[in-house]
Amino acid sequence: MSSGDKAKLDGIEAGAQVNTVTGVKGDSETNYRTGNINITKANIGLGNVENKSSATIRGELTKANVTTALGYTPATQDAVTTTTNGLMIAADKAKLDGIAEGADNVTFTRNLSSGTKIGTITINGTATDIYSTNNT
Repeated sequence: MSSGDKAKLDGIEAGAQVNTVTGVKGDSETNYRTGNINITKANIGLGNVENKSSATIRGELTKANVTTALGYTPATQDAVTTTTNGLMIAADKAKLDGIAEGADNVTFTRNLSSGTKIGTITINGTATDIYSTNNT
């Protein structure tokens, strides 16, 4: 053994371990503790925390328990109809019902092909000339 290794070995106490902890102090403690230390919920500031399984927690998530925790009962929203408000107003539901599934086209109610050409409109890649009916 080299003299450097022997000097290193001589500087290590019997039973010493690499990277030992020299003391432990929880959030709720003022002094560091050494030796055999028993970590408890209380001495690290978790005295009011319950250890519960996921199944237990899910079982406690009842409507009554949520209402109690909120301090009020949330309003119940019925489904909207064209005559009764619900999660949207009835007028919007009627408007929505009047739109065909997959609709994306514009319907013109005026004749766009008479009079003087005033421009072109492109809808969904199709160009259509627009004409004024009063020749201005």
